Amino acid sequence: MKKLSDFDTLVIMKAGSALEWIVPVLKENGLYDKALMFCNVNMSDEYIGPVTTDRKGYFTTIIVKRGGNL
Repeated sequence: MKKLSDFDTLVIMKAGSALEWIVPVLKENGLYDKALMFCNVNMSDEYIGPVTTDRKGYFTTIIVKRGGNL
């Protein structure tokens, strides 16, 4: 994916239905450990943490930051 190498920070919105292919792409490009996932924020089942296919929501957002900390 060309866009992964074009930017220092990448925001993937509404990622829930695409997690099955997003996770392998992040791993193949060495970005899995540089990504943070936000799912169902401000709801009872809120999740903020490493990207996982176990959690999905309509507005799941993933932030990938090449350098520095999230």
